[in-house]
Amino acid sequence: MRTLQIYVKMIFYIYNFYFTGFTRAINSIPCLGFSLLFHVNNSIDMRRECILKALCVYLNEDYAQLLNEYNDCDWVNAKEAIAQMVMGIYIVRSEGHQPGDKPVDIGIVIEGTEVLCSLKNVAVAVAMLFGLTYALNLSYPRELKATFEVIQKGFFNLDGQKLSPKVQALKNKMLECVLKRLNLDARR
Repeated sequence: MRTLQIYVKMIFYIYNFYFTGFTRAINSIPCLGFSLLFHVNNSIDMRRECILKALCVYLNEDYAQLLNEYNDCDWVNAKEAIAQMVMGIYIVRSEGHQPGDKPVDIGIVIEGTEVLCSLKNVAVAVAMLFGLTYALNLSYPRELKATFEVIQKGFFNLDGQKLSPKVQALKNKMLECVLKRLNLDARR
């Protein structure tokens, strides 16, 4: 989680430096409003969830392939949808929840089977899903290949020498962001 916390700030700065229009697009995604989450809400869990979703958006992948959200009052339909999932995370939220409210349940599904449940937050669930996928030598879902590559090679630095062009571009922007921050701090 400490590594993710470092990248949360870097990715947020990348959006601010390079993508002012992109930030507006992210704000239109439900539960992803940067201005709301980064300036009003102090929940670190919500910020991490927001950054993980934004990472998928940045990599032109659908975060709904990774994170599936359901209401607790519609649990029967949610169970049916979970049984159809190949690999992902389900989040059960209470009816009428507000951004920043804790989910009722967070769990991991692999090939329609609930592998883990009652996880602490979305960031832990993503880390556990990555760990299961990596340890069991499963292939990453095609729709989320770049996101898992960033998690593996960028966040956890496993086999980080060979990067795809998309992931290399993100890594370069993060390093550039760090250098800009260091230069700003050195000038003060």
